[in-house]
Amino acid sequence: MNTYGEELKKHITEADAVIVGIGSEFAADVEKIAADNEIYLFYKSCISEYNNISSYDDIEQYIKYSVYYNELSDGRNKTINKYIAVYGKIQALLGNKKYFVLTTNTDDIIYEGGFDENTIAAPCGSILRFQSGCGCGSFCQSAKPVLEEIYKILVELKNKKEKLTQDIVLEYLSKIKSAIPECEGCHTLRSFNVHGQKAYDESGYMRQWEKYTGWLQLTLNKKLVLLELGVSFDAPTVIRWPFEKIAMLNYKAWLYRVNQKLPQLPLEIKDKGTSISENSFEFINSNF
Repeated sequence: MNTYGEELKKHITEADAVIVGIGSEFAADVEKIAADNEIYLFYKSCISEYNNISSYDDIEQYIKYSVYYNELSDGRNKTINKYIAVYGKIQALLGNKKYFVLTTNTDDIIYEGGFDENTIAAPCGSILRFQSGCGCGSFCQSAKPVLEEIYKILVELKNKKEKLTQDIVLEYLSKIKSAIPECEGCHTLRSFNVHGQKAYDESGYMRQWEKYTGWLQLTLNKKLVLLELGVSFDAPTVIRWPFEKIAMLNYKAWLYRVNQKLPQLPLEIKDKGTSISENSFEFINSNF
């Protein structure tokens, strides 16, 4: 454990509460995790072998996320398990402290890390949740049952004993498309509930966000540690800027900003924080 690690551990031990902000340095490469799966490789081989199936290009993302969700659920993916292990180290570092965790990541691995789900807020959404595809209504729902069904269809196609033809592949792609729910009004496919989508539906995270803001009010004038891990400027209004404001307003707060590229603290709080110029994932992994 280096000096920064020792200082952080001591600071958390003495704190009344901790807020952890987790950013892109903890984001899993969902595309690569899916691409390494044998079912996805099989699907891509089918796509490359046959022509005239471009009409199913719109289901590519659903297939990719179905494969990723299978890897997440299966529990044997080494890359995912490494993330889970490091999240577990954060949870162990917090011990019995009162805490809340914010994340800008949408891969949902954080929910496997040992944290109480009631203390997690993910304002940028989740790739495992659906929303209206066009913004015609507020309707968020879990995508997991659909993603499971899509993966089941892909496995069934791969395991067919008869020789595959273009017609058979098209039949199964049609089954996959039929499994994806549509918006009741405009009949477009439901999209994934992630920040950046057309008409992003904030109702998917709002309940947890309200819990967080209520909890945050109780930390006023308490010894508070703000542990910011790898937060970029992709969505600075979620974690980065609010953490700076909290550190400025709460005279008992201390901000740890761990970031390989953006560790700087503003002048207003340079005496109320610690800047650590390291990759936050590796910092936690190597120190705790």
